[in-house]
Amino acid sequence: MTKYLADECVWNPNHLERLIEAARLKSYDEDKHLDHTVLGISSEEYNKCCGYKSGSPSIETVVRIADYFAVPLDYLLGRCTEEEAKSLLENYAEAVKTVRVMPVRDFDEPWPYNLLTDAYFTPFDRPLTDDQLNGLERVLSELTDRERDIIYSRYRNSEKPETYRSIGKRWGVTTERIRAIHCKTLRKLRAPFRKNIIMLGIDEFQKKEEFKQKEAEFSAALTSFQRQVSQIRLMNADLTVLRGMFSEDKEFYKKCLIRRFQNGDEEMLGQTVIEDLDFSVKTYNCLKRARLNTVADLMRMTTDDFYRVRNLGRKRFEEIVEKIRQFTGLETFPLDSKE
Repeated sequence: MTKYLADECVWNPNHLERLIEAARLKSYDEDKHLDHTVLGISSEEYNKCCGYKSGSPSIETVVRIADYFAVPLDYLLGRCTEEEAKSLLENYAEAVKTVRVMPVRDFDEPWPYNLLTDAYFTPFDRPLTDDQLNGLERVLSELTDRERDIIYSRYRNSEKPETYRSIGKRWGVTTERIRAIHCKTLRKLRAPFRKNIIMLGIDEFQKKEEFKQKEAEFSAALTSFQRQVSQIRLMNADLTVLRGMFSEDKEFYKKCLIRRFQNGDEEMLGQTVIEDLDFSVKTYNCLKRARLNTVADLMRMTTDDFYRVRNLGRKRFEEIVEKIRQFTGLETFPLDSKE
C-alpha cells in the first residue's frame, strides 16, 4: 500500500517549511525573507500557511504558492510519497535559480483600503465616504499607542510597508511580538461594534444606536404597562373570589377560583417548576414522564387526567393534591373536585 506524507488532503505548514529551506529563501536578512508581499497574499493567509494562525489557507492561496515555487499541488497537500518529496527537494535550489515574483494585487491598494481588505478578508473596492473615514479614525484613536503605530507603519505607506523588525526595534520587543500584536489589532477591528462604526459611518452609527435606545425604552414602557394591566385583572379576579367566599353557592365559588387562575396566577405558576414542591421520587418521575414540568401544567389537569398518567395511583394523586393545595391555597384542587 502506498504511504503518503499525510493521511488526508490537508494543509501542513511543515511541507512549506521544507520547501523554503530547499529553496534557501529563509535568512536573517528581511529583504530576502519570503513574506506575504512576495506571494501577493494577505498577511492573514500567510500566517495560516506558516502555522502562526489556526485554520487552513484558501485553495487560491495554495495554487498561488504552488505556482510560485513551481511544485505540484500534491506535494503541498501531502498527497505524494516520501520518495517523491525527497526527489523534488533534492537540488531544488539549483533547479530553480530564480523564483518568479507573483503579481501583487491585494497590496497595491492605497490607505485605508489595504487595511480594510486585510482586516475583513475581502477587497474593499467601493470608495469610502467622509463619514466612514471619520468612523475609521475614531476606531483607530481607541487603540493603544503601540497598536496604532503598528497599523500606521504597516499600511500608511502601501508601496513599502515598514518591517516587523524595524517596528520591534523602535518599541524594544521582538519581531514575533510585533507580529502577534498586529494580528490581535486586526481581530479588534473585526469586532461587530467597531466594524459597524467603520462600515456605517460615525453619524449613521450614532443614529442607529439612538434608535435602538428609543426602541428599548419603548419596549420597557410597554412591558410596564402590560404588567399594570395584569395586576388590575388580578385584583378584579380577587374581588370576584371574595364575593364567591361569602356566597352559599359552592359552584360559583369554584368558578371564581378558576377565573382567578386564568387571569393572573397562570403566568406565575408557569414559572414554578415541580422541583420546588418537593415531591417524592416516584411521584416526580411519573410527572416528568408525562411532561408535566410546572405547577401551571398540574393546575390544568382534571382528576381523570391524573389517573390516566402511567403508574400514578391514588396514593401519589393524593400527594399531588396536598402539595398543590399547600402551595396555591386552593382548597378545591383539582378544579373539577366535588369537595
